[in-house]
Amino acid sequence: MQEINETQEQNCVGLTVQREARCTNDLLGFSDKELLTLAAKAANYNLTWGAFEIPEIEGFCPPDGGSGYVYWNPCDEDGDALRLASDLQMMISNNGEFAWAVYGEKGYVKLKLEGDKMQVVRRVILLAAAQSGRART
Repeated sequence: MQEINETQEQNCVGLTVQREARCTNDLLGFSDKELLTLAAKAANYNLTWGAFEIPEIEGFCPPDGGSGYVYWNPCDEDGDALRLASDLQMMISNNGEFAWAVYGEKGYVKLKLEGDKMQVVRRVILLAAAQSGRART
């Protein structure tokens, strides 16, 4: 059994994060733009950035079947985060105190559930996706 080193830290959106030995500690200092870029890479999305630094993905079709560019931000949109988790075959769970995302064979990210619980779930998905994308570099 791996020993868990937990410390309290603030991530880039001010959420208190339970860091663990198996969680990628150095991603906590990344900006949302950097995390989104890594997450898109993991999911093989063609990410471009709009004039106002709003991420858009070319060819990622909106629910109505349209084409072209669509707004994509799993930091703020539950559906985008869930699609990202599904595309990367993550297992997402929570026990009322913590939320975690399991990705790949051994990777996981675990965050303490406090404040806006859906924001924490989206963040755990984004961090896990970013770590997966980072492993591809």
